Amino acid sequence: MMDEATLLAFKALWGREDKPAAPELAHLTEPEQRLYRALREGEYRHVRLEQERIAWNVAWPCVAAALSSP
Repeated sequence: MMDEATLLAFKALWGREDKPAAPELAHLTEPEQRLYRALREGEYRHVRLEQERIAWNVAWPCVAAALSSP
């Protein structure tokens, strides 16, 4: 659920991540991988969006769709 559109839609919830995580995350989708690389490289000035802060009425349809896909 963490692609660029999601990140930008919730700019009001951004925090700061001075030391971004370094490991590669193998199970991300390609859009998620692109955003993760951009965040690690400081393209967004080291912002952080914790998905737990996204309202359930927005997050739940994404979770349900992921659970129903093969």
